[in-house]
Parts: sequence; C-alpha cells; structure tokens
Amino acid sequence: MHIQRDPRAYIGHILSLWTVCACLSAGAVSAAGDGGKVSPLFQSHEPLNLRISAPFSQFIRGRGSERPYVPAMLTFTDENGAERQLELKIRVRGKSRANPETCAFPPLMLNFSRKKLDGTPFADENKLKLVTHCQNKSAYENYVRLEYLNYRVFQLFTDHSVRVRLAQINYRDSENDKDLGVHTAFFLEDSGRMARRLGMKQIRETRLAPQIYDPASLNLVEVFAYFLGNVDWSAVRGPEGEDCCHNIIPLRDASGKTFPVPYDFDSTGVVDAPYAPVPKSLSIDSVRQRLYRGFCHGDGILQGTLQLFEEKRGAITDLYQSQADLSPRSASSALNYYGIFYKTIGTPGSLEREIVNKCRDMSG
Repeated sequence: MHIQRDPRAYIGHILSLWTVCACLSAGAVSAAGDGGKVSPLFQSHEPLNLRISAPFSQFIRGRGSERPYVPAMLTFTDENGAERQLELKIRVRGKSRANPETCAFPPLMLNFSRKKLDGTPFADENKLKLVTHCQNKSAYENYVRLEYLNYRVFQLFTDHSVRVRLAQINYRDSENDKDLGVHTAFFLEDSGRMARRLGMKQIRETRLAPQIYDPASLNLVEVFAYFLGNVDWSAVRGPEGEDCCHNIIPLRDASGKTFPVPYDFDSTGVVDAPYAPVPKSLSIDSVRQRLYRGFCHGDGILQGTLQLFEEKRGAITDLYQSQADLSPRSASSALNYYGIFYKTIGTPGSLEREIVNKCRDMSG
C-alpha cells in the first residue's frame, strides 16, 4: 500500500471520513445521469414470455469458430393479448459458455430488422445478446437469475451500467418440430446503445492506464468485483490480441472523463457456477474465495465506496428476497456470501488485511 501512515491510523481515517467522501463518490459515479433515450425493452423489469423457433439442433451441434446466423422466429403476446411474430436471425456467441463441453445450450446473439419492430418490446433494437441456461438442470436456472441480479445490484450504485431484461423463453427446434422446454434467460443492453444513452463514446484501444479513469468510478467497479467474488475482469487490458478491456466496457464522456462499466458475471463466487474457472495465476483455490484486485487510490476514494455499499445493503437484500422464481436456498446463499463482505469491511483488521493492503500500484 502506498499511503505512508501507520495502518491502524489509516483504518481510523477511513472510518472518520466515510460520511464526507460518500457524497463525493456518489456524485462522481452518477454524474452522467440517464439523459439519453432508454429503449422500450429495458424500461421495465417485468419478465418477458417469449417463444423462439429455430433449427437449434443444427447450429448447436455444429458450433465452432465459424458462427453463421440462421433464420428464426420470435413469438410474443402484445399488450392487447394478440400473438405477434418477428422474423430474425440468431447465432451462437460467447467464449467459455459457447464450448459444448461446458454448455449444452450456448448463449445467443439475436439480430433483428429494425423496420419491423415498431410497437413491440424490441423497438429501436438491432443486435441483442441473450444469456441462456447452459444446461437443462434446475440449478442452472438459478445461475441465470443470480447473474441477472448482479447487473441489477450494480444499477443500484450507478447509471453507468448495462441494463438487463429477464425472460422466460420456450425454445422450439424448427428442424424437427421439437419443443426444447421453457428456460430462464435475460437480454443485455447493447454496449453502443448504452454509450448513446449515457451521452458517451466507447473507447477501443489495446491497453488503458488506470489513471485515465474517474477514480471513484474505477474504485466502485473494483470493490463491486470483490463484493461478487469476481476475478475474471480487467479495466486496463483485454485478452491477447483483443482491444481493452476484459469484461469491462470503457466509456468516455464529452469532458474527457473515462468510466468503466462491468459485465459478464457468471464466473463469480456469488453465482458459483460449476464451470467457473479459477485462474492458476492467482492465489485462490475457489471462485468463492474473494481476492481484491483494485488499484491504490488517494485518501477518500475507498472510504466513499465502502460507505455506498453500506447504504445500499438494504436495497440489495430486497432485490434478492423479491426476485420471483429464485429459489430461497439460492437467495439465502447469496445474502450470506454478501454478509461475509460486510463483515470484512466493518472490521478494521479484516479491512486492512483483505482490501487496504491488497491494492495494486497504479504504476505497476
């Protein structure tokens, strides 16, 4: 840690500055507001009931490096009770979950024709990512709901977040006219649309220095990752040969400020999916084991972030307890996992050991 003071004095300094710095941090992370147009799909948290018909067995069986679109039909009931159909194209997307050894059913990319979407929940959309159930087991339905709630929790802190919409989808294989069952899924807001909603532009560079980010916003993402038990992210570099960043969308506003927006929360301790990898380069044995990977910030930043988490604790609890179809066991497990986080940040010795002394030098 690069703050030159006795650690015990530093912890005391944290406790005394929480209230003042919370106001500064809260203003920093929500300054952009929600001034842009919000597409109809993400104006509600009410789950959608849909049917998607496509030659699923054909393209799921043949998924590989080439992922061509195939024709599909999406069916829904409109607000007047009439059945509506939309022609579209779909394809396999994703990385780890696209692997047939990991998921029997892969994540999907839906490609709509904008001209036919007026008056539907998908008006103004074009391409949409769909997070799917992976395996035909009830536990995987809960994994989807838990990942969905991770996005909802982050929205409690800031508008600089990816919006989501839950759905119950009846998949039907048009190739052999076979019903594949009804499964939980959720749509992700397109990153370009999110940027326009926030009045920002998405940055596409190979690598970013941590110093370019708004400090409060970066620290919010860092602590949120620790809160979830997430080490599968980077705000400064992407995978080999790809643009920055890894599971982080960097956005820049008109004043030149840069903000990180996290996404892809399945490989987290709170979800605890059986396929979640544990990086060999890190000193943890399980995704349930938290490891703080944030950078070292100046006085006031961490204090304000932790105060925000204290303020949002009740709202977070309410989200999990009110989520329809989430099993009580999964909700209880998630809240207990978060309880360990709150115990850590509320105990000076644990806070110093697990977070303060684990931060990374920004110049490293």
